[in-house]
Amino acid sequence: MNVIDAFWERRNLGVTTQEVEVESTDTLEEVEHVLQTLNADYQVIKTPVANLQLNSLLSAHGFAFAEAMIKVSHDLKDLSCPKLIKRLSDQLTYDEMNKQELQIMQDEINKGM
Repeated sequence: MNVIDAFWERRNLGVTTQEVEVESTDTLEEVEHVLQTLNADYQVIKTPVANLQLNSLLSAHGFAFAEAMIKVSHDLKDLSCPKLIKRLSDQLTYDEMNKQELQIMQDEINKGM
């Protein structure tokens, strides 16, 4: 479980904000403990899908369902596209970031990017 101080929301919403990302391996007791430690004006809990016990616990603490998010992916190697786009995409390469590069990117985001 991750508890994130969403400091950028002070600028966006004008209030302190904490986001909690609950993992499927987190227990109800662990979630209950974290809920008792939250102290921000606005609190967001991101949960795995289809956990009715967790949803009931959050409802008992005054949380309400706001939105659902669905992640999808596609193997772009099998993507059919126009010849010009295919020719350009065949020339593209990428490398995975190392830890140092990832830290540099995170630092930039934390500056308020």
